Amino acid sequence: MPGKKNLILLFVPVLICGILALLSLFDLTKFPDNMIFNAFSLIKPAVSEENSILIFDIDENTRQKAGSRPLNRSVFADALLMLKEWDAQYVMLDLDLSEPGRLDLKTEIIEQNIPDIFFKDYISVRTKINEQMAYLKDRYLPLVYRNINNLKLKDLANNNDDILSEAIHLFDQCYVPLSPLPQEDAVISVKAKQEFLGKTGLQIDAKEKLSRALIGLKFPTELFLPKIKKSGFLTGGNTVNYHEIDLIGKYKDTAVPHIAFALALDILENPEVMVLPQAIVLRNAVLPGKKPKDLLIPLTENGSFLINWPPENIGERFRHRSFYDFIELKSLESNLVHNLQIMEKFNFSFLYPESRTLLSLYAEIERLHEDLLDSSRQSSFAVYKGKRTLFFQSMDRFLKGDAQKIILDNSRSILPANETPATFKTTVQELFKTEGELYQKWAQTHSSLEEMASGSLCFIGPDKPLNTDNQYTGTQVSAAGVNTILSEEFLDDCPWWFAAIASLIIILSMALMTRVLNPLPSFFIGLFFLCIVIAGGLSFFIATGIYFGLANTIAAHLLSLAFIIIYKLQKKSREKTILRKSFDSYVSEEVMDELLRNSEKISFSGDKKYITAMYTEIKAFSYIQERLDPKDLVTLLNQYLSELSSTILNLKGTIDQYDRDAIACFFGAPNDLEDHSYRACQAAILIKKMEQKLNKHFINRNLSPAPLFTRIGINTADMAVGNFGSNFKMNYTLAGFGSDLARKLKKLNRQYGSWILISEHTYNEGGREFSVRRLDKVRLDNSKRILQLYELIDDKSTTEPYVKEGIEIFHRALREFEKQEWRNALNLFKKVYTRIPRDNPTGIYIKRCRDFLKHPPKVSWDGVFNLNLK
Repeated sequence: MPGKKNLILLFVPVLICGILALLSLFDLTKFPDNMIFNAFSLIKPAVSEENSILIFDIDENTRQKAGSRPLNRSVFADALLMLKEWDAQYVMLDLDLSEPGRLDLKTEIIEQNIPDIFFKDYISVRTKINEQMAYLKDRYLPLVYRNINNLKLKDLANNNDDILSEAIHLFDQCYVPLSPLPQEDAVISVKAKQEFLGKTGLQIDAKEKLSRALIGLKFPTELFLPKIKKSGFLTGGNTVNYHEIDLIGKYKDTAVPHIAFALALDILENPEVMVLPQAIVLRNAVLPGKKPKDLLIPLTENGSFLINWPPENIGERFRHRSFYDFIELKSLESNLVHNLQIMEKFNFSFLYPESRTLLSLYAEIERLHEDLLDSSRQSSFAVYKGKRTLFFQSMDRFLKGDAQKIILDNSRSILPANETPATFKTTVQELFKTEGELYQKWAQTHSSLEEMASGSLCFIGPDKPLNTDNQYTGTQVSAAGVNTILSEEFLDDCPWWFAAIASLIIILSMALMTRVLNPLPSFFIGLFFLCIVIAGGLSFFIATGIYFGLANTIAAHLLSLAFIIIYKLQKKSREKTILRKSFDSYVSEEVMDELLRNSEKISFSGDKKYITAMYTEIKAFSYIQERLDPKDLVTLLNQYLSELSSTILNLKGTIDQYDRDAIACFFGAPNDLEDHSYRACQAAILIKKMEQKLNKHFINRNLSPAPLFTRIGINTADMAVGNFGSNFKMNYTLAGFGSDLARKLKKLNRQYGSWILISEHTYNEGGREFSVRRLDKVRLDNSKRILQLYELIDDKSTTEPYVKEGIEIFHRALREFEKQEWRNALNLFKKVYTRIPRDNPTGIYIKRCRDFLKHPPKVSWDGVFNLNLK
């Protein structure tokens, strides 16, 4: 049997499993479990989408064009009336109604009545003042001000809250959310809350205590409460676990549903709700198009409901429309009527009476609209809808019929004195053309919205969370929650002990297989078991929708594997001593250290690695070389290259070789560096800054006839890295197209007058953290590959404001250049000089613009420049 010392390789993993199992009881693994669950949810097959769900997004287009922030509540009332007219089935209005809305002035009444009102009050006040002065003269001061009229302004504004509350009341199936609060809402009276919760709360058969205690709820104002028939609490999706919500919460003694659950219950024809441990049962639920049945909704261990989100961004799933479509439709309708009023001023109704009929019909519609939104004199919605249908049918006949011809044929009888027949004809034609275009746009928008909204479950709310702690809006959470229930594609989790037992079995199996193996095979076996754990958990989740606590299992596995490897490595110290003697003669110290730390990660026979290569050279080095004594040249280069090398090594770069004035180095091998591209860019920036101090030192001490300016090329790619050479001498270096491209970028600086050029891969991997200027797309040395060039400027934090402005102007100019707008580009490139004088790349583009203005490129030119560096 194996030595007794190897038993520790079994005992310690079992101990680790036990400790982590205890920690899971205190939810200490909840955060990583949530992250894994979220990742799995992105991989699983897409959940079925309920076709009736329609989301109206209050998007950036709405916020920019609506004309007010927040939106007037009257526009939501208009939207509800339109949706009711189009026979929408349900509406969830994600709108905070806990504060009174603002008033809208009635501009027509103000324009017509304000002058009269002020004139009358002015006469009254002036009369009373004259009387007062007379009484003062007689030393008698009676009370006369009580008779002075007060200016009445109550009829000069729309109360949007009144309008919206009546619209909500009119649309029976309109849901308005409540927001959970950390404290009691003291604004709304207890009686109003009780009455509201009496009609919106749930009657449930609870076999289990409700997990969600609602300390406080944010209620709509008492103006809205009597009008709202449907409600529920609503929260957005948290960035850590945006899948998990509570379907039912307890507020005082009332069971309050999540608004998604309230909506689902209505759609399922209000089944009886039974709350069980880890499940909710809906008795006799009627899913659309199916027979009644008992629907079981699984809950997590803590009583929450898991939303089955679509894998892609929810903005790309379900049906979406911009809420601005409602506003635009209302505006088009107003413009149509306004043009009819203009036609009436031109006396079109004298020649074509139906135009006046249209106006009178619309006036009746407006009256019915006011009555609908006035509880004291509510009219029939069916009559209102019928009149609107009749109006637009008549409008269609009016515009497509012979009205324009009749008016033009008989126009002399109504021709204004200052109009000629020709100008009047033009006016008539313009009016009909404008009205026709407006009507066509209205009809198209109206038809598409009506088709989408008919029979739909509509959600109205912002497309982005207002709270940066949330991943999704309450609207999106509700839509996805309802969809999960209606699709019956539920998710669930497993008890904590299930994960503990699975961890113990897997880790014991791994420990038994590795106890007599060397560290390297032990490591790979551990990785194999880890892959089995993750793949098994993912497969089980995809097949059943059930997630078990992988965080506990993975943590126990990794800790056990780490212990096994460390224990085995301690036994290999003598082998490492032998290894150093074997390899120390032909590898660098850096490579040797890495080999000793983790020898299995380094392939001395050559390997492909994704790394970043950097090459440097001194501008005009031949000039400096010719003017220095060889001994002085060596002194100068040693000081210069030492400083550059220190900068590279401090950032964990590997120096490949020195070639006179140049350095070849790379980042990411042999040490694996996740941010190798960033480190290479940082090294280049530091080299250019260090260069200024060096030049001052060199010039002051006459060490160099001229300043030393470094050109640098950087590229990130897959490269061959390993030992290259012969049996006599080997060097740990790199090769391949990726390293050659970095060398070419170094040379390419000469053509652009730049100092640091980086490739597109380097820019994407780490260059975005710096101030970078985009340059040409080029083909190098007749290659078929197209390369996007970027010039690395500086750290963003230290870039001067004038340089940032210059880069921005340069990018604007480059976009014009790429569109072949040579004149615009030239003017903008010249403007760059006002921020960055004597900028070399800008000068090159200015010359190009001037050349292209004289001799434009061929039509077939694809905007890519062919450059030859040989």
